[in-house]
Amino acid sequence: MMKTFLVFTEDVNRKKIKKIVAEWFEGFTILSGSGHWVGKCIPHRIYDEHSLVIVIIADRADQEKVKEIARRIKQVNKQESVVVASF
Repeated sequence: MMKTFLVFTEDVNRKKIKKIVAEWFEGFTILSGSGHWVGKCIPHRIYDEHSLVIVIIADRADQEKVKEIARRIKQVNKQESVVVASF
């Protein structure tokens, strides 16, 4: 059964991100967006960043591959977190 996976990350190192995803999947979509989060240091301060949403439609069994992609992107982008969602 097919599933849609979404990987949310900062829009940096786009070429490296494309290479990482292409190692695992032949087809995917990258959407540009605007990400926002509330900071820990200054209460209630909202931070903004250019973001990417990577859309991968794959078999449910590929979930671990998507998690590995997110882990590698997190490492390359030196991010605190990279979010994976699916439906």
